[in-house]
Amino acid sequence: MNAKHINFFLLIILIIAVIAYFFVAHNNQNVTAEELISLDYENGYYKKVVTECDKELKNNPDNYFFLLYKGHSLYELGEYQEAIEVYEKLESLDSADPIVYENMSSSYHLLDQKNEALRCIDKALSLDPNSSDFYIGKGYILDSLEEYEQAIETMDQLLLIDPDNYEAYYIKGLAYTKIEEYDIANAMFNKGISLNPDYAELYVGKAWIKFEEYNYSDCIEYCNKMLEKFPRNADLIWYKADSYFAKQDFPNALTLYDDLLKMYPRNDLVSTFLAWQYYYLQDYENALVYTEKALNLNADNIEALELKKLLDEAQKPESERIANFVRENYLYKDKVSGFDSIVNEFSVKGDVDIDEINDFLNSIRYEEDYFTFLIDEQDYELMELEDMNSHINYDILFDENGRKTIYISFDVFTFGIANEFREIINDISDSENCDLIIDLRDNGGGLAYTTNVILDILLPECVTSYIIYRDGSIDVNNSDKNHVEFNHIYVFVNSNSASSSELLSLGLKKHLDNVTIVGIPTVGKGVGQSVFDEKKEKYMILLVNHYWNVKEINIQGMNIDPDIYVETDSIDVYFSSIGKQLY
Repeated sequence: MNAKHINFFLLIILIIAVIAYFFVAHNNQNVTAEELISLDYENGYYKKVVTECDKELKNNPDNYFFLLYKGHSLYELGEYQEAIEVYEKLESLDSADPIVYENMSSSYHLLDQKNEALRCIDKALSLDPNSSDFYIGKGYILDSLEEYEQAIETMDQLLLIDPDNYEAYYIKGLAYTKIEEYDIANAMFNKGISLNPDYAELYVGKAWIKFEEYNYSDCIEYCNKMLEKFPRNADLIWYKADSYFAKQDFPNALTLYDDLLKMYPRNDLVSTFLAWQYYYLQDYENALVYTEKALNLNADNIEALELKKLLDEAQKPESERIANFVRENYLYKDKVSGFDSIVNEFSVKGDVDIDEINDFLNSIRYEEDYFTFLIDEQDYELMELEDMNSHINYDILFDENGRKTIYISFDVFTFGIANEFREIINDISDSENCDLIIDLRDNGGGLAYTTNVILDILLPECVTSYIIYRDGSIDVNNSDKNHVEFNHIYVFVNSNSASSSELLSLGLKKHLDNVTIVGIPTVGKGVGQSVFDEKKEKYMILLVNHYWNVKEINIQGMNIDPDIYVETDSIDVYFSSIGKQLY
């Protein structure tokens, strides 16, 4: 094609474009502003709609149509406060459009104005009492208000008109979980799954129950299974990560939190949890990197601020860190002559060896303190092996009448024991018809956390124990209402049963009327320790820092006297003293 033909072709296109322009312009003269705004809204041009509505409202500020589309557009743009102001104007004009009140309710809820959100969704329901969406919205608002019984009632009302609404069962599951009715909650989630097996939140709810019941191993296994169905579900990954964190499996938790950070790089909570894993692994350099990342995203992140203080402390010389630990925590500080000067002198030494640390502890130890001590490298490695290899000895015994007895024994209260105990107890289907024997002979104690988990499993709702610190402050340990009942509980103790063993024995005895303590008087250790754990140098300081009480009773130096005394440590004698045999 030569140049002459090209120019002629371009001229034809120009003429067609001009004709088309005048044709459209002529026809647009017949299109109303309302039609143009409605079309722009449908096409998602929300900013343009707001601008055009504002032009029209200058001359007619009470025009319902332009207010309505402005409000809806602001809502879609996430400008919730401005949307509320427009919706309130519509409300003053006696709007009968339930969507106005639904959107106003959602806006208030997103701005954390929950009571106003509830008022608006109730108004929407009064205008359309058969809307499932409005009931669902109300359920979530009541849940956020912690009005769990009302949330359940609201979902029951919805199910009368929409019996197959899976989200109603999800909200009921949330509410029952939060009031610790875990069996009912699980049934609600299961019902929802039967109605919609592709709604991921129902499976997340089941994972949440496992986590809340401290079934961390089960939670991990369940999340693994569900992640095959929902491979990128962040909530399932998060519960899996939290379960590893709770099991103190920091490397696995770290990997998962890192995966979450890749999914949500601007989430300050993920950065904080990742920082904690590095902190517990004593990789302080990386812990600081992610702590600062979290604080850059949210300067008010309380967890990150607390971790920053700990990291600042971790950068100090070794002797100063040890001195600060002792100064801040030692229960008997005020009973040691010259305590402050001894601690201050040690603080400036810098790097110190194991003998210097041991000499320092001996110099500040109160004469009646038998439970502050140093674990050196050799014992530290043995303790690590003990932690890894410590397991529950578990057996099921039957008497001549076929009655079942569950026998459990363990030597130390480690973190893993808490999970094992729960898993064993959860597998017993007829516990109320069984006797339970907990053998704590020669168990010198361990983690109070594990003791309180076991008490939570076995006790009804109550305060299981108090921890009382040097300054008089108190921590309270509670058991929730979910517990496993046994026909009778026997606790075997001897003269080596101490600390957490005594806390468990006394806690069961004081809160249940079907507990019998069998054996020999215990040690009488009613104090607990704080731990300075130096993983790289492989030593640990256990420093007495609190008393513990059960129902105002502290057994420091007093022992626990058994209900049934035995004269020997033989297991056969213990069994025969309660009319049982070890088969």
